[in-house]
Amino acid sequence: MKQHLITGLYLIVGLINFAPLMGVLGQEQLSALYQIPEQSKDMLLLLQHRAVLFGIIGGFIMLSAFQTKHRPTASVVGLLSMLSFILLYHLLEPLNSSLTKVYWIDIIASGMLIVAVILSVQEKPSTG
Repeated sequence: MKQHLITGLYLIVGLINFAPLMGVLGQEQLSALYQIPEQSKDMLLLLQHRAVLFGIIGGFIMLSAFQTKHRPTASVVGLLSMLSFILLYHLLEPLNSSLTKVYWIDIIASGMLIVAVILSVQEKPSTG
């Protein structure tokens, strides 16, 4: 039962991180995700590349749900990504309600990932 919970947590966190990949489709999707006004082509390129990176992170976390050997790396990468956004949010204090929503989603997803890591560590047999 605990293994199913851990797997589910990794899948949910992976899906949360994977969702912004839709931003690669263009300005309309980025505006829907983040309530940002139309961007220059240069900024659009950077934001679409960011969407691809989130797809990679989310995909890797979802892979780690089933290939447990990847969980330590996926956990570190996922937490670094989400916690860095949380920190930057506090430093820059954006006013956009969509970014505030992302902030809270990252807090919840970080908590879920931390719970998954703790449960995974508790599952490991002790060698002592």
